[in-house]
Amino acid sequence: MRINIDLDKLKLFYYVAKAKQFTAAAEMLNISQPALSRSIQLLEDRLGIKLFYRHARGLTLTAQGESMVPVIGKFLTEIEEVTEKLYEEEKEPKGPFKVVATGGLINGYLLPHIQGFLQLYPGIRLALQIKDSIPAFAHGGAHVVIRPRVFGPEAEDLIQEHLLTNYTGFYASQDYLNKFGVPEKPEDLDHHQLIAYGNHIEAEPYRAMNWHLIIGTEEGNRREAYIQVNSPQARFSMAKDGLGIISLSKEHPGLEESGLIQVLPHIPIPSVESFYIYSKELAKSKKVIALRDYMQKAFNRD
Repeated sequence: MRINIDLDKLKLFYYVAKAKQFTAAAEMLNISQPALSRSIQLLEDRLGIKLFYRHARGLTLTAQGESMVPVIGKFLTEIEEVTEKLYEEEKEPKGPFKVVATGGLINGYLLPHIQGFLQLYPGIRLALQIKDSIPAFAHGGAHVVIRPRVFGPEAEDLIQEHLLTNYTGFYASQDYLNKFGVPEKPEDLDHHQLIAYGNHIEAEPYRAMNWHLIIGTEEGNRREAYIQVNSPQARFSMAKDGLGIISLSKEHPGLEESGLIQVLPHIPIPSVESFYIYSKELAKSKKVIALRDYMQKAFNRD
């Protein structure tokens, strides 16, 4: 008997099998957990076999599911390679192109340049995804990721090229400083409302955005954030509303016109280095090279 199976559902199965959790797989795939769970259930119904055992701690592959993983992984890789090869044979960069970056980088640094890029390369179908965590590069997870440098074993298969440096400072509104006073030394931050990136799982690469929680405290200690949010635009808006002190890129769009005042300007704060990251397999990709060169020129002009 011949069974028609949706390729997208096979891809979803592969990611769930690798993650061993619906929650983690849904995060990687940028879809809701209920929708992912329903898709896997539909695939199991279509095949007439159980692919996973569900339990409180996550998922375990059945014997049938285990046997499918390497086959589907190889199939998805081959499909991806053939598709990319067809697009690369075109004279100009063309085809789907997925770029993953943080909300701050997309809103503040990529969006102002996207129109010009797509006017140069109208054949590219760009997909931008906001994500702090590192996505899977294989099987459509991402062609390019823009974020701080990746370390560890996963970095071995990646090319990471420096794109921009964000220098940071502490800022607050005049209304806030009138009410709570101006901190004169780092220890004074103990008595202030601090708006920070917070304790999110991806906080370490952006530790400059939590620097006001740490500086002036004893080693190993940190202040409690008044508000935590992993969006620089949200922190920026809250500071303008007088809710507290933030750590923010000095190049943040609109900062000069915002009326925010830099506090503790003599205190050095770590910078945030962002890299243009892609798989070594895409080293000659026309799309990857085109966006890299365009963004490097744009940032050098700015």
